[in-house]
Amino acid sequence: MGKAVRPTQPTASEALGTVDVKCRPEATEAQPLVVDLPSSARVDLEVAMKEGVAVVAYDCKSMRLLSGCKLAGRYEFAGVSRKEEVIKLDDQGEIAANLPFNGVKISGGLERGAALDLALVLIGKHSAMVDVVNRSELAGRCDGATHFVRSASVGAFALDVGTRGEARLVADVFGAHAGAASASRRESVNHDGDLAECRSASPDDAKPPAQCRSALRLELLPIAAAGPESAGMSLSSLAPLADPCPEGFVLTGGKCAPKASAQLFLCGPDDQQTCQDQCAKGSPGSCYNLGHLLTEVKDLCKESKGPNCLAFGAVQDGDPKYAQYVEGAKAYEKACEGDVAAACYYVGRHHEDGVLGKSKDDARADQQFDRACMQGHAMSCLHLTQKYEGKDRNDPRAVKYADRACDLGLKPGCFSAIGKYLKGEGTPQRPDAAEAILMRTCDAGEGKRCAELGMLKLEGRLGPKDEAKALAWLSRGCELKYASSCVMQAQAHLGQWGVPVDREKAREAFQKGCAGEGENSRACVELATQLTKP
Repeated sequence: MGKAVRPTQPTASEALGTVDVKCRPEATEAQPLVVDLPSSARVDLEVAMKEGVAVVAYDCKSMRLLSGCKLAGRYEFAGVSRKEEVIKLDDQGEIAANLPFNGVKISGGLERGAALDLALVLIGKHSAMVDVVNRSELAGRCDGATHFVRSASVGAFALDVGTRGEARLVADVFGAHAGAASASRRESVNHDGDLAECRSASPDDAKPPAQCRSALRLELLPIAAAGPESAGMSLSSLAPLADPCPEGFVLTGGKCAPKASAQLFLCGPDDQQTCQDQCAKGSPGSCYNLGHLLTEVKDLCKESKGPNCLAFGAVQDGDPKYAQYVEGAKAYEKACEGDVAAACYYVGRHHEDGVLGKSKDDARADQQFDRACMQGHAMSCLHLTQKYEGKDRNDPRAVKYADRACDLGLKPGCFSAIGKYLKGEGTPQRPDAAEAILMRTCDAGEGKRCAELGMLKLEGRLGPKDEAKALAWLSRGCELKYASSCVMQAQAHLGQWGVPVDREKAREAFQKGCAGEGENSRACVELATQLTKP
C-alpha cells in the first residue's frame, strides 16, 4: 500500500501549486497525459469530442479547451492490444513535467522518499480523420487556438502516493482506492475507470467498456495559419520519434525525467551516436530512430517528389551501404520487440520483400503487420488491406483491416471500406455501413466523398431516394471546393434525377464549379448552354 499524502515544508512554488518548466521552442506536435485534468474539464473534453473535433490552446504547461471554437469532423473508436504500466514520478519536478495541468496540486507536498505512482491501462483510441487544419477552417470563438485533438488514447488510470525505488503492479495502485480504510484516504487516490472492465476489453471491440473509456493521453497537432490541403494520407506514424519533454528533461521509462540523471532515454532523431548508445542499452524508441538514420529514411523522403513518401529504405547486397542498412534493419527489430508499432511495419516490409538479410516470408511479414495494426498503427492495417485485396478482392480479411485503418483515422482505409460495402466484396452488401463512412469522410473535409454520398442518395443506392439530403451533401462538397460536386448540384437543380428545377440555385452552383480551368469541361459547357436557355 502507498503512503498517504502529508505535505512537509514545500518550496514556495510548490506551496503555490506551481513548478516552473520550460517548453521546447521547436516543439509543435504534442502527446500530453491528461489524467490530472479536473473532472469538470474531462467532462467538457468528452462533450467537445462528441460534437466535433476538439480545439485547444496549449503549451507544455497548460491546456485550455475552447468549447466555443468549432471544427467539423468526428472521432471513431478502435481497440488496441491492451497495455498496462506504472509510471513512478519521483519529485515535484517530474510531476510538473509529466502532469503539467494539475499534478503538483494533486500531489501536494510529498514526504521525503515518497513518489507519485501513476497506473495506466490503455485499451483503444478515438481518432479523427483530420490531419491538417488551417485557421480559416475554424468557426466561433477561437481566440488563442493553437492545436486540435487528432486522437485520444482511452482506458483507465489511478494515481497514488508510493515510495521511491519501490516497484508496484498496476493492480496495486488501482487497489489502493478499493482498499483504503478511510474516506480521506480514498480521496487521496485519484482514479477513473475499472481495472477489471479494462482487462475484459478486446482489440476487436466496437466501443470501449463503460468503465474503461477515460481519456489518458491526447495527440495534439498544430493549427496552421495557412497551408496546403491535407494530402489525404497521414504518414506521421512513420516519422522518427521526437522527444516530447520540456527543456532539461528526456523521455525514459514512459515519463519525462531530468536529463542529467537519466541513464536510458529516447535519443534525438538526428543524433546517430546517442541513438546507437541508447539502442545498445535497450531504448526501443532510440532503436527505431537509429533504424531511420541507418536506412536513410529522412534523406529518401527529402528526395521524394511525391507528397506521401512511404519512408522505406533498402539497398541490394553489394551496395557500399548494404552493411549499414542491415544494421538499420536489426535496429528496427529491437524496436519492434520493444512495442514500437511503426518499427514492426518496417520489419514486415523487410520480410515481405526479402531484403536486408531477411528471406522472403509472407507469413512472417503479415504477423508483423498485424502486430503493428493491433497496436494502433494504421499504415500497417492499410498495408494488409491492399495486400489481401490485391490477391483476391473478396478476401474478408481486407474488409477487416480496411475498417480498422479507417477507425484509426487513415482515409484510404475508409475509401477501400466504402467500396467493399457498396459492392459486397468480402462482405455482404451493407449500404448503411458505406453511408456511415462516407458521412464521416465528408465531415473530415473530403469533398469528393460528399459528392459521392450526394449522388448515391439521388440514385437511391443507400436506401430510399432522399433529394433534400442529397442536395445538402452536394452543397457541402461544393463548399469544400470539389468542382464536380458543384457541377452535379447544378445539374440536379436543372431537373436531373427528378429534382424540381431551380435555375437560380443551378446558376450559383455553376459559377462555383465552372470557374477557372473547369469552365471548358464538357459538363460545364453543357451546363452553360442549358442556363442560357429561357
